[in-house]
Amino acid sequence: MEEHYRRYEAVIHLVTAADGASLHYTRWPEAHRPEGIEDAVRLDGLLHYVWRDHPQYHRLDNEGRDWASKSQAAREILAGVTHAGNRGNSPRSGGYLDT
Repeated sequence: MEEHYRRYEAVIHLVTAADGASLHYTRWPEAHRPEGIEDAVRLDGLLHYVWRDHPQYHRLDNEGRDWASKSQAAREILAGVTHAGNRGNSPRSGGYLDT
C-alpha cells in the first residue's frame, strides 16, 4: 500500500451524504449513482479503510456540515496541499492532481 500512497500528495475523502445526511442523498435517475443508502455507506467505509493510513488523509464527514461548509473545508485542504507542494510538476509535488 505504501507504494500506492506515495502516488498521492493527499487524499480528501468527502463522506457520502448517505452517512449522516441521508435526506440529501440522491441516486439514479436524479444523480449518477445506483447504490442505495446502505450500500453507499458500506462502500464509503471501504474507501476509508483503504486510505486511512495515508499520511495526508483528510476525512470530511457530514457531522454539523452542510454542502457549502464541507466543500469549503475541502478547498482549504486542497489549497494547503497544493501551496505546500508547489515545487515542481510531479504527482507528489503538487504540479498536477489525479482525479
